[in-house]
Amino acid sequence: MIVSRIKKQRHIKTLREVYEEYRDAKNLDESTKRQYEVLLSALERFDKKRIWYADKVSVQDIDAFCTFLRYEKTKQKTIQRSQNTITGKLKRWRALQNFAVLREYAPTSPFAHYTIPAEVYGTPIFLTIEERDQLYAFDDLTPALRVQRDIFVFQCHVGCRVS
Repeated sequence: MIVSRIKKQRHIKTLREVYEEYRDAKNLDESTKRQYEVLLSALERFDKKRIWYADKVSVQDIDAFCTFLRYEKTKQKTIQRSQNTITGKLKRWRALQNFAVLREYAPTSPFAHYTIPAEVYGTPIFLTIEERDQLYAFDDLTPALRVQRDIFVFQCHVGCRVS
């Protein structure tokens, strides 16, 4: 008796399609959605000719993307990004790849064989009470910057970061 083996066929999805599904499944807030859009836009700038498929990403692609992010060249200048910025983008990309594996759009994630560098933070520098009060009194700001100022001053008072 011959037993036929039928492989379960994976659906082929681009990273953008994976992101759209991920966004809807996770009910992301607007700022997080923008961060993922920035990641996808950077991937498109990195390789303008390539369509990024979830099952076709390699560790070498991740390394090359990191180099691109660190020293991205535009027509006007070179943009240098910090390690923490790059680490944040890689964590979001890893989340998309893991979601693709979960949904069976990719057999494995290249991030299983890639270590994302840790974020680096230096010694904190504290504002004096006078500096904090001077910042709070500054009023020549747009409404959006006023909100950010108020959040920052609130964080100074409670000693806790608010995201």
